[in-house]
Amino acid sequence: REEAPPLHPPRVHRREIPGGLERDAWEVMAQLIERLGGERIDQPLFGRWSVLKDLDPEGGGLRILPGGEIEARG
Repeated sequence: REEAPPLHPPRVHRREIPGGLERDAWEVMAQLIERLGGERIDQPLFGRWSVLKDLDPEGGGLRILPGGEIEARG
């Protein structure tokens, strides 16, 4: 008689939490953009993203539209 394949992968015990390393928010966003088929971002706040350097943390923010167009939120 054949045995059924295991329902779960083997357990791996680690000392750290998977994905628990602290990273800057821009690194997380850059990785998401790249994985979704967008551009690779190695340097934050350069190129078309340089407009974010002057962003007021207390302001209304900016909207990043499909295609990379950036508009002020009021």
